[in-house]
Amino acid sequence: MRRLVVVVVACLFAAVGPRIRGPHDRAAGEPFVYQPPEGFVLDKGDVAKSINDDASREREWVHPATLGHSIAPRIHLSPSNKGGTVEAVDLARIADGMAGMLEPTGVTWSEVRRETRTRADGSRVGLIEGECTKTTNELGAGPVTVKYRRLLFVFPTDEGSTVTTAVYGTDEIGTWQAVFEDSIGKARGVALRVPPPPNWMYLAWGAAGAVLAWLAASLKAKRDLRLSMAPPAMPAAKLAKLAKVPKAPKVPDAPKVRDTPSDAPADGEP
Repeated sequence: MRRLVVVVVACLFAAVGPRIRGPHDRAAGEPFVYQPPEGFVLDKGDVAKSINDDASREREWVHPATLGHSIAPRIHLSPSNKGGTVEAVDLARIADGMAGMLEPTGVTWSEVRRETRTRADGSRVGLIEGECTKTTNELGAGPVTVKYRRLLFVFPTDEGSTVTTAVYGTDEIGTWQAVFEDSIGKARGVALRVPPPPNWMYLAWGAAGAVLAWLAASLKAKRDLRLSMAPPAMPAAKLAKLAKVPKAPKVPDAPKVRDTPSDAPADGEP
């Protein structure tokens, strides 16, 4: 029985302790707003017309192509009511699905990096970057293979998460990479999603619960043993009878003696 109690208490400590004492999520308290870098404007082209419609939650910004470069940098924003955590396993799931998502469009994906950035306010943002290639005839010089970078930011929000995707030419990494990363700290409405407690914390709380339960059970067992070895208690009626004190016998009153002065005449004397 004692072992069962110890196991139950240890499990309770391990399950509840880290969640009570560990860090907690913090809501942003305002809608998410992304501020694109300077020079980016909403795309008015036919392709992005439906995206930037007032009824759509998505947005797409574009920057004029730099002289001598064929790719115009652009940013696509896509909110979602799901997600919100930016741990390694979450970013890995997104990165692993990029190749399959882009393959139907003729784009190849090769992951470059993925990490979690911490902002000045303590909130955390996921970052995934990959190198893409695509063969296109849109440049007017026959089939041309274009290489570019695709940089994703995963922002936790009160509604779920928002993913921004920045696209820029591989030949402009030095120009745009730092600029896009700087926009992480300028976004508003970013919620805090803390990582789950590490495994060692669960083990520590479980061990603490087991020790406390074992000590409590041991103290109770010693107390029960001490009580079992004590002499049986005397019945209350008998104890009251023994405790009753007999009354002291009544002492008779002493005879009264009249006080007579020694020089007073006796009866019959003049």
